[in-house]
Amino acid sequence: MDTYSELQRRIKALQQQAEQVRRNEVGSVVADIEAKLQEFGITVDDLAGARPPKQKKTARATAPAKYRNPGTGETWSGRGREQMTSGKAPSIQVELISPEFIAARPHRY
Repeated sequence: MDTYSELQRRIKALQQQAEQVRRNEVGSVVADIEAKLQEFGITVDDLAGARPPKQKKTARATAPAKYRNPGTGETWSGRGREQMTSGKAPSIQVELISPEFIAARPHRY
C-alpha cells in the first residue's frame, strides 16, 4: 500500500507531465484555430462579438402618490419601501389616495 507522501510525489510528477504535454499540444491547437479562422474568414471582431453598444436605461418617471399618511401628510407611490417617519417604523395607517388607480389595474392587486 502506498503512503501519503508517495501518492503526493506521484501527483506532483503527473502534474508536471500533464503541463509538459499541454505545452507541446498548444502550438498545434493554435495553428489549427488560425487555419479555421482563415478558412471561414472569421475576424477578431467576430470572435469578440462586435455588437452595437447597449442602450443606457432611462430613469423611470416619478410615480404619482397612491397613499398618504393622515398623521404626517407624507405620501408614497407604492414603489419601493414605505418612507420612514422620523426614525420610527413605517406607519401602518395609510389611506388610498386614488382608488381609481387600483380599479384600472385589478390584475396586479
